[in-house]
Order: sequence, then structure tokens, then C-alpha cells
Amino acid sequence: MVRKKATRVFNEAVGGLSDVADYLKLDPVPPVWRELRKYSFAKFKSDIMAGLMVAIVTIPQAVGFALITGLPVQAVITTAVVGGLVCAMFSTSRHLIFGPTNTLSILLAGALLTVAPLPLLPLQKALVIGLLIGAMQLAAGFFKLGNLTRFISRTVLVAYATAVGLLIATGQVGNLLGLGDGAGPKFFDALSHVWRRVSVLDINMPAACIGLGSLLALLLIKRLRPRWPEGLIVLGVTATASLAIDFSALGVPLVRDFGKVLAQVPLLGEFPLNEAGMTLIPFIASAALAAAILGMLEAVSITQSIAARSGQKINPNQELLAMGAANLSVSIFGGIPGSASFVRSAVCFQSGGSSQLAAIFCSALILTIVWLTAPLVNFIPVAALAATIIHIAIRL
Repeated sequence: MVRKKATRVFNEAVGGLSDVADYLKLDPVPPVWRELRKYSFAKFKSDIMAGLMVAIVTIPQAVGFALITGLPVQAVITTAVVGGLVCAMFSTSRHLIFGPTNTLSILLAGALLTVAPLPLLPLQKALVIGLLIGAMQLAAGFFKLGNLTRFISRTVLVAYATAVGLLIATGQVGNLLGLGDGAGPKFFDALSHVWRRVSVLDINMPAACIGLGSLLALLLIKRLRPRWPEGLIVLGVTATASLAIDFSALGVPLVRDFGKVLAQVPLLGEFPLNEAGMTLIPFIASAALAAAILGMLEAVSITQSIAARSGQKINPNQELLAMGAANLSVSIFGGIPGSASFVRSAVCFQSGGSSQLAAIFCSALILTIVWLTAPLVNFIPVAALAATIIHIAIRL
């Protein structure tokens, strides 16, 4: 009698677990492995080129995100390398690129400012925030909260892509003309900042010539030789010219002016698993929740916006799981929290990325580029980088 009762309880428990598993629809096989079944050399070439282009854009951008957060450049690069690799393994999107973003960097900077009086280094506080963000995003993916995004219409996605492209382009006009981006990320503030400087002819002419010349070169190469990697060519030529001519002597801002890129491999970070780290959680929980929600919305919106053009089918819940796993990994390796990047995902798509391996190659190429060409990357003119970003934005 007791045995029958125990058997019935066991069967009910197993049945309940099966129902939960069916509801969650957990898939132990990373989506990237399915891409390998039908992988070809042509896709390999496309993914390598797309990964290289994303890496070239990522490294200089890491300097800017480090300035926003007040954290080391190497921590930002770690986010792009480790987070990009982990997210690509679990994401269903062939073009999603995980890493540091402008919006999340601003939220992180604000959160670190509110907990500045508390003990722990700023980077250690960022690791705790990243751990919370990753845990929240994993939970959202497990409980299928990504299904709520099905109510987002194609019109909204197109409008989102257009608005982001417009904001990105206007935000880089100041850098294109050598005026800096001191106006902040707001659309009208950026335009007002540029207009005030241009109206009195207060322009950095050498930087403006490099920026406008780079933009013209990008447009011409794309029109005359559409298969050529125009961004890689322009950035490579301007960096080489800067190294030979010394653009900094002409007053042209270079990537190194915002923090040098160093040749280092990401190692396990010093996560604060102590009382100080635990006491920090109540003070940063709300900021972590806001960042987690923003990251989830960005990831799903970006993947669906690009999927609307590529024709790929996206699983929103899997994207949330990928984001959560990436942020947890980043916090362990000493990086800052990350999210889906619209700019770098667009670069991957427009550069011909054909699978998640493009993002994996990107992580490997970032490390390779940092190791081999850190001095050359440090000499990239900011105006040329701004031209590359604007060229990508106007094509969104």
C-alpha cells in the first residue's frame, strides 16, 4: 500500500516536471550547432569578413564606453569578447552581436554613481550588477517572457530601426567634424551642439576633412565595388596615414586619446563574493532590473528588426537566455554588463554574416587584433570611425 502510494507520488512529480519542461521548452543543444550541419566554405568566408568588420568597429567603440562608465577599457573589451562568444552560442539570431552599448553604459554609470560611497572598487560593483542582470534575464527566458514581444508589430520594428539609425548618425556628426560629442546622446542637443559650432566656423578642419573624406570614400567604394569591405579599407588606410603623418600634431582626435587599447587576454575577474558584495545588492537591485528589462527589449527588438529583412525566424525566449548567459559569463571574467548592439548587429548583417559563427569569429578576431595591431588601432582617427558608424546608420 505504501509502495503504491509512493509510486503514485513519484509519477505525479515526474509528470509535473514534464509539464514544466514542456512549458519551458528547454533545448539543451545550442542553436549554433545546428548551423554547423549545413555549413559551407562560402558561409565561412562571409562569416570571417563580417566578424572582422564587427571587430574593427568594436575595439574603438570600447574606448568610448569606458569613458562613459569610468571603468577600464580592458573590462569593456572583455565584455565584447566573452559576452559575444557566449551569446552567439545560445542565440537563434545569425546577426545578433552582444557587447557594451551606449544605453546600458549610461545606466551603469548612473548606478555606480549612486553607490559610490559604499566599499568596493567601481569595477567590482559593476560585476555584481552584471550578475544580477544576467540572473534576471535568464529567469525571463526560462519563464517565456519573450513571448510578450509577439505583440510588437512590424511597423513598430521599422520605426525603431529608423529612429535608432537617426540617433546614431546625428550623435556622430560632432565627431565627424572634430567637434566632439559633448552634447550627449539626445537628438536635438546633438544637432544644436553642431549648429552652434558650425555657425561660427568653429570647426576642426583637419578632422572634418578626414571625416568627410572617409564618408565619401565609404559611399564610393560601396557603389563601385559593393563586395569590398569598405569600412575595413577606410579605417585601415586612415590609421596607417595617421601613424605615418602623426595626425595628432594637427589636432585630430585619435582612439588613443580616449584610452589606449592594450594586448591582454580576458582572465577570471575578482568577483566580490564577500559581505561587501552581498550588502551591495539591495542598493543596486532596481538599477539592475531596469538594465535587464532594457537589455531584453533591445535584444528582441534588434533581432526581430534584422530578421524582418533577412527572413530568419527568431525565438525571443532563446534570445533572453543567451543574453542572461552572456552577462553571467562576463561578470565572472571581469567585464561590464552588456546588451545587444544595434550598430554592430547591423554591421554583421550588412557585411554578409550568415550564421552565429560570425559573432564567434568576431570575439576571436578582437583578441587577435588587440594582440597584433593594438598600436595601429590606437591611431585610428575618431572622425574616420564616426564616418564608418554614420555610413552604417544611414543604411539601417
